[in-house]
Amino acid sequence: IAHLPVIEAIVQEHPAVALHTGDLVNGGSKKSDWDMFFKAEEALLTSTFFYAVFGNHELFGEEYFDTWFEARDTFHVERNYRVDLGLVGLLVIQRYSTDWTEHDPKQWLKESLEAMLDKRWVLVAHHHPMYTFSNHSPWYEGRDELQPLFEQYGVDMVLAGHNHCYEHFKVNGIHYVVAGGGGAPLYGINDIIDDEQVYLEAAQAIYHYASLDISDEKLEVTVVDVSTDDIFDHFVIE
Repeated sequence: IAHLPVIEAIVQEHPAVALHTGDLVNGGSKKSDWDMFFKAEEALLTSTFFYAVFGNHELFGEEYFDTWFEARDTFHVERNYRVDLGLVGLLVIQRYSTDWTEHDPKQWLKESLEAMLDKRWVLVAHHHPMYTFSNHSPWYEGRDELQPLFEQYGVDMVLAGHNHCYEHFKVNGIHYVVAGGGGAPLYGINDIIDDEQVYLEAAQAIYHYASLDISDEKLEVTVVDVSTDDIFDHFVIE
């Protein structure tokens, strides 16, 4: 029920591209859950290019996800892929069947980031956030193995979900955004890590969506609290 107002608000923005940060359904192996997903998302799916991140709730339903969200420029599984969006390079990865400590996955990631060096903006999306103060702890392996490459190749923003809230961190010039308030019961911002609080820009347990207005000059991010229709967070990357 809480998800529908979020989708309706996004559709009213008339986005050219939509990105879901994972946990599209409650049970990935249940076709009935996928039927509900497609019914709820119909207006969005029929009006935009839709890209999905593979979340933990999609586990045991990989065949459904891979069939309905077929991708190109993939590695190992279709849940790791890159997309050319003109000014923007988008790289989507998942942790559930890919070991990012191994050479081959990291080499593909490096080659993908190198292929995006001509892009004005580079975005990375994955499900489990590297920085968060909410219910599920940070993805520390991602920090160790992938964050150095993000910094080396000039990634502008990293988008995640998993925790049902909104959080915005800025670490070594990269914006890390948790956009997980799409309809599931909300999580609080409870587990503050003292030595990382300096990175925190904004956080709140709200149902929301993030709108990206992109030009050659700037990437402008506006986060809307759907329950009030107010802007909760706003920042510009230049």
